[in-house]
Amino acid sequence: MVNVRHLAAALACAAACALAQGCRSVDPVIPVEGRRMVVIPFRDAIHYHYESPRGTKLARFIVARLSAAHEADPDEAIAVVPLEELVAAVGNDDPKDFSFSEVGRRTRADVVLLGRIVGFETRRRGDVGFLRGIARAEIAVVETARPEPPLFTTTIDAIYPPEDYVHWGGLPIDEATEQDIEAGLIGALGEKIARLFYAHEPGADERR
Repeated sequence: MVNVRHLAAALACAAACALAQGCRSVDPVIPVEGRRMVVIPFRDAIHYHYESPRGTKLARFIVARLSAAHEADPDEAIAVVPLEELVAAVGNDDPKDFSFSEVGRRTRADVVLLGRIVGFETRRRGDVGFLRGIARAEIAVVETARPEPPLFTTTIDAIYPPEDYVHWGGLPIDEATEQDIEAGLIGALGEKIARLFYAHEPGADERR
């Protein structure tokens, strides 16, 4: 019987093990040594940055992963601004009233990561008796001092549960909820985004 909590723990353990092994097959997409990055809470189809509960959860996951990676190897992972420090830097001001560069300056960050969740399904159309999800996000990295043009842009896709966990790709509906799928998607999407900014062993999707 599938235990969703055990599955989540297994995924987190696998990510930690890959980091601990010290493999350096895939380099970060931008130079990271000596740089600090602030992660802006993601926007979605309805809510703007800072206002999306799902986008804030995703940003928090990315920050946690990058913090762990930087602690493990400061030379191979970018330093990241804690979300609490971002909140303190914004203070009582409405962050929508100033630019992302200003957020970078206030948090003493060299680069800013911002993104938009453009797709998020916790139940696939046509699925009966089991649950699986898919998500997509568009991201951009800009320099605080010179935001145009962006240093890097890409689109990230994620699925949950992972393809190699169960051959038919879903979790039985009596053992999982859509909230479980949402949490899994945020973790899968956040992991793919975070690993863009630290050296790591290539995942299965990167070896294809």
